[in-house]
Amino acid sequence: AFLLDPVTHSTPRKSAPAMVASHGRLLSPDSLLAIAQHTVPGLAPYYVIFPGTPNAATVVRGHVSGELHPNGRNFVYVDGITRAVLAAESSRRAPVGTRMYDKFYPIHIGKWGGWPVRVLYAGLGLTPLLLAVTGALAWWNRRGRRLSGERKADPSKAARRNRERAVA
Repeated sequence: AFLLDPVTHSTPRKSAPAMVASHGRLLSPDSLLAIAQHTVPGLAPYYVIFPGTPNAATVVRGHVSGELHPNGRNFVYVDGITRAVLAAESSRRAPVGTRMYDKFYPIHIGKWGGWPVRVLYAGLGLTPLLLAVTGALAWWNRRGRRLSGERKADPSKAARRNRERAVA
């Protein structure tokens, strides 16, 4: 999205919010999911990222209906101790550049269009190999034989030989 943001005059995606380090017991995953689903209605959680440092938020990422992105582009940042929602990013309210990126990503990874598109991508992916092999063969047919000392047969000699065989 960093390339699309300047073109579409979109604000870049913000970094994850930091929280003040606090002590206490981290909320259960069920409680975190309930908070995230309350914050983004219709959220189907995809995964939860638990904090790796004391001042990191717990992140719930999920998918909403109608969204093309296979992993979902909805993020809810929760203080796992105080239950406070620090930030929420909804794919429905994302900047234009981010929404465009979200539309391209499923096409890029072959999730859009099913198996016919995946077969097409595989064929296109093998095209450079095919071009390299046929290019090497074409080069060998033109130049490689001359380098190895082979010469083309004289067409007049070949015609004379064929006539001699036909007579005999």
